[in-house]
Amino acid sequence: MKNEKFKIWTLQASSLWRELKSLIKEIEEERIDFDAGIDIYPLLKPEKCLFLLSGELLFFSSSKEGEKFLIGIFHKGSLIGPTSVKTERFFNLNISYPTRVSVCSSSVLQEMISQNKIALSYKKNIFSKSIKIPLSPIIGVDIVEAVFYIISYLANTISKDEKTKSIRIFPAEISKLIGARKDIVTLAIAKLKKRGWIDIMKGHIIVKR
Repeated sequence: MKNEKFKIWTLQASSLWRELKSLIKEIEEERIDFDAGIDIYPLLKPEKCLFLLSGELLFFSSSKEGEKFLIGIFHKGSLIGPTSVKTERFFNLNISYPTRVSVCSSSVLQEMISQNKIALSYKKNIFSKSIKIPLSPIIGVDIVEAVFYIISYLANTISKDEKTKSIRIFPAEISKLIGARKDIVTLAIAKLKKRGWIDIMKGHIIVKR
């Protein structure tokens, strides 16, 4: 990753910390301790991901070298890795204080998550039933595709209209599910609308793809 830049995928689902830790312990390839101040983005390897066992990681992105826009702050239980999508943007993954990570294969992790049926839990309100959203499709994809997956899965599960699949869900709800900042989720939704994958009407998101 020294000469080419790839988009980053992340997941911060604190409710799944114990389940993920148990799984990753079985497939861990190595464990690394990083000191504060290190930018580990250049150290990322294709098809590998990091699972934070302790510490804190700051994720920055910008369109110009030298600039920094904070995308997220990641703690224990977070997953981070490179996607296969090249980009011209600049990224930094800065260690805030001593951090320990577990390294494993993204594809092996995805398969293990699928086999063990690990899922995110979504509940609209205290009166509604909890919906289990399979976690494996989110592994290895960037924030825009992850947001689309959440929206489309819930729309297809909840919507009673067979022809038009739609859902009323707010960025804050998606943000809580995957651990991304609310404004980043809002931006992802705007990008999905621009791509023509969704439409927004009277507060409802309509899935078009």
